[in-house]
Formats: sequence, C-alpha cells, structure tokens
Amino acid sequence: MAKKILIVDDDQQIASLLASRLKANHYEVVAAYDSAQAVAKAFSEKPDLILLDMKMPGGGGLSVMEHLRNSADTALTPIIVITAYPSLEIQRQAKKMGAVDFIAKPFDAEDVLSRIQKALGEDHPKMKRRVHVAKKILVVDDEPRIVELVKSRLEKNGYSVIAAYDGQEALDKTYQEDPDLIVLDIMLPKVDGYQIVKTLRADEKYKAIPIVMLTGRTLAQDIKMGMDLGAVSYVQKPFKPDVLLGIIQGLIRK
Repeated sequence: MAKKILIVDDDQQIASLLASRLKANHYEVVAAYDSAQAVAKAFSEKPDLILLDMKMPGGGGLSVMEHLRNSADTALTPIIVITAYPSLEIQRQAKKMGAVDFIAKPFDAEDVLSRIQKALGEDHPKMKRRVHVAKKILVVDDEPRIVELVKSRLEKNGYSVIAAYDGQEALDKTYQEDPDLIVLDIMLPKVDGYQIVKTLRADEKYKAIPIVMLTGRTLAQDIKMGMDLGAVSYVQKPFKPDVLLGIIQGLIRK
C-alpha cells in the first residue's frame, strides 16, 4: 500500500513540484495551503509523513505542529520542516516540537525524496548519478522569449525540445513528433490551449501524453477547467524555470 504524504505550503507551485516528484515515486499525496487546512487534513487523511512549510496564512508551521503534537492521532506522525527562513532559532523550535528533519528553500527535490525515505525507514540505495535520456518535450507559447527560456533550461538538463508558437502548430507538431510531454500556454492564436487538451485527450494515440499548463491566468476556475479537461499540472506566469523543470522531471522521470 502506498505511503501517504501531506504537503503543506501556501506556494501552490512548490506544492505541485513536490507532489509530481512524490507521485512519480509511488507515494499518495494530499496537499494543504494554510494552517487550518493542514490541521484538518492531518486529522482526516492520517498521512504517514508531513512536509510542513513554516510561514503561511493562519498561524504558521509552529502552530500546526503544536496542534498535531497535542493529539494522540498525530503526535507520532513524522514531520519534515521546509522553510525559506532557516534560522537557528526556527530550527531549535521545530526540533523541540518533534520535527524529524529540516530543509531550507530553495531545495533539491531529489534530496527531499531521500530525506522522506529515510524518515519513513524505507531502504533507499545511494543515489546514482542521473543519466539523462533525450526525452522529447513540446513547448507551446506565442511569446518567443518564454519558449527560448524554457527550451534553454530543458536542453541543459538533457531533454530534446520542439517549439510551437500557435495552437494549430502545436497540434501539427504533436502528430509529427509524438512528444513525451507538452508544456502548453492557454492563450494561443488559432487554437487555444483548452481546445488542444480536449482534442488530444479524445485521441487514443495521444491521450496519455502529460500536459503541463503554463498560464498567465490566475483565476481558480480557469486553472480548474484545464485540469478537468486532462492537464496533469500547471505553472502560473511569471514562473521559476526550476519549478517547471522539477514538475517535468517528476512526470516523465524513469
């Protein structure tokens, strides 16, 4: 049975990055984005481990830890603290309240995975140097600057990148190149991103290609529409290339 991890972070892009990496390693993942959600989901979901941000709405990580350590149901749940404010005092307080590990942002997702395995008592061989297979990624955006930014970051990490600058070109190159993953803008000339997702999900040959939305839209219903149509993850503009890279590595990692 898959171990369940609760990710608590008010930065949804970081939560999505971690979730993608953990799911690729066969963990079940639930997420919370503020302190109240964190406590409620810890009680209702009974996770095997919690990744906990320190600074977030509703009281922060220390408040969450206090609630959890005062309940018999969650008193022994391993908690790994992740924070952008790694002061010695914060570390001291977190460890006093029972944190089993402490990770500073920015973090390496592979290091987080290794620490989770250690905290859960799982056997994990020493990480081997990763050999990048030339997985093929189609990057679709009508802004050449963004395409070049993403292309450069991915190629430096061993991926083969194909570019498309409008919706029809995206469909044509999908049919021609059969990419392993698509990074897809929503607002595109000719055919918008929603229609692209809908078209590919209706095609038996292409319905399983992971699609990551790269969007400037911030309304929850816009993002939900893309996810409901079949996108597997999303990154909001402006974005950090390393966040996008981490999501991609999690989705098509061997």
